[in-house]
Amino acid sequence: MLTSSHPSYFSEHPIIDNNTLTIPFEREKPQVPFKQAELDRSIIKMINLIDKGNFGEVWLGRIQAVEVAIKMPLHVAARDDFLKEAEKMHAMWHPQLVLFLGVCVQPENEPVLIITEYMKKGSLAKYLKSQEGLNLDTLELLLILDQVASGMRYLESKGYVHRDLRAANVFVTENLQVKVGDFGQSKMISTPSHNPTG
Repeated sequence: MLTSSHPSYFSEHPIIDNNTLTIPFEREKPQVPFKQAELDRSIIKMINLIDKGNFGEVWLGRIQAVEVAIKMPLHVAARDDFLKEAEKMHAMWHPQLVLFLGVCVQPENEPVLIITEYMKKGSLAKYLKSQEGLNLDTLELLLILDQVASGMRYLESKGYVHRDLRAANVFVTENLQVKVGDFGQSKMISTPSHNPTG
């Protein structure tokens, strides 16, 4: 069993025989200033509405050939809340968190747009009610729970609580990877720990 997570360990101890690395080494996404995450909204093409809640809408969009999810507030008054959510997402990276791609903040009279990866199978709540979701076996359900727990451990290591964790705020990729999203209600309650990957 490989017990070290330090990158140099693998160069000093090459994997031989039939051993395989089954759990990838996770590393922090290099942090860049939030300003560099700002996108020009002219490069974003809105395609169709995916979901609508009390405070915002989520659209399927495209940046060049890449499909993205676009979250926008329903009311101008929610601008500051959406900016705070974007800043939280920008500060976090983990395989089990929905990937933040950028934010549109200009012009100020337009709604803030939060751009994330597009999760093609939608929310876990909807997926579990689909025929494919209903056919999941116990092991597959346990793997889903493990992925959610991994994302939550990471949030805890960053000093955050999600405050709205439910199947509607967990999302599913084409290959059944699940990721926690919707950080609008999340709140920092403690100092980040030294083990950010969970």
